[in-house]
Amino acid sequence: MGTLNNALSPIWLTKTAFSTSIGTLCPTKDNKILVFGESDHERGDFNIGRLTSSGAIDLTFNGKGFIEHEFPKAEGSLFLNPKAFVQDDGKIFLVGTLVEAEMYPAAARFDSTGAADTDFGEKGFAVFKDQSGTNQEALAAAKSKSKRAKSTGANNLNAFRLPDEGYLIASAETGYLLKLDESGALNSDFGDGGYLLPRLNDKRVIELQSAMVLGEHILVVGYVGASGYVARFHLSGALDTDFGKEGSKPISRTDANFVRLTGLSSRPNISLSIAGFAHTTENKNGALLTRLNTAGAIDEGFNKGKPVLLNPAGRQADARHVTTRRDDHVYIVGQTTFQDGSDPRFYAAAYRADGTLDNDFTSGGWGLGPERSTGMGMYLDAQNNLLICGTARDASNNYEGIVACYKPNAS
Repeated sequence: MGTLNNALSPIWLTKTAFSTSIGTLCPTKDNKILVFGESDHERGDFNIGRLTSSGAIDLTFNGKGFIEHEFPKAEGSLFLNPKAFVQDDGKIFLVGTLVEAEMYPAAARFDSTGAADTDFGEKGFAVFKDQSGTNQEALAAAKSKSKRAKSTGANNLNAFRLPDEGYLIASAETGYLLKLDESGALNSDFGDGGYLLPRLNDKRVIELQSAMVLGEHILVVGYVGASGYVARFHLSGALDTDFGKEGSKPISRTDANFVRLTGLSSRPNISLSIAGFAHTTENKNGALLTRLNTAGAIDEGFNKGKPVLLNPAGRQADARHVTTRRDDHVYIVGQTTFQDGSDPRFYAAAYRADGTLDNDFTSGGWGLGPERSTGMGMYLDAQNNLLICGTARDASNNYEGIVACYKPNAS
């Protein structure tokens, strides 16, 4: 139980009374923080809130610090796993998953005040019911906060602005990549009429977990069989066979029964940091981190070319989010529990460019978040402070939305 010696120490931690679960967060141009609360009721509802840079609820936003929205015709639905970003024109683009008997990718766009942008979709909202997912295990986990807290390798849904115009959505819950035009409609020039299931060159489907747009390419991470995979596609949806070997790079470990990749980040034109977890032959999940160059080859300077594995104080762990600093330090955020699944918490770890742990947040290189917490989103601000959002249970066993800010030590 000595793990508490490695507790993370936030410079501020905010509890959000307007939502029991903060699914993601992103910065604004005026140095504020947008936060997005998941559904608390089965009606496709969610909140957009705004904090100041010091973590205070910004009461100048909609007069109370947040605004409530619901997806149209979504009675009986939960809106989960949101991701969002602020466009150059100040508009807010949001994606997530509507969970009913099936799971559907969903998107919405808002102006800077949080009001729905009626030029997008149906009065600001778009739901893609033809690209659904029906995995029953994933459905059950999506609907249970406690299962999501204990699980390792939670699915992600990401969205990106495309270089020309429009958006790319990567929906792990359904397995699809979707390309939208400015109006929110599927772009028929992409893939199979606006969407595709990403495949290796041998036509096997990649179980999509996350993606990003990097220049004129789409990078995808996921798994096929027992191996994690990184693959690169052109913006048309065609596999880029100049990347790795015939368009992809498998990631594995000799001591692992299987590897799952769940996140990636980049230093453009330099490197890709790839995160996930490995289930070892000792029947334990460990957080995995590795690095490739932008051509898809292993970076031999990172842990001598081998993926690193982290089990904080012997606990189970995964890596759900990863980000890379300009100086090549890499931060991961994930979930950790004891071997029996008890004591779920998020954690953060810091790595140097050579793959060794650094003391940016604790002397041991990693630190635990609050008791009974789940980390659902993260980003680095301009000062390299690490912001983590999610949920935690209080002493009365009630869920609270949380946002915490962690300042790295001088390095």
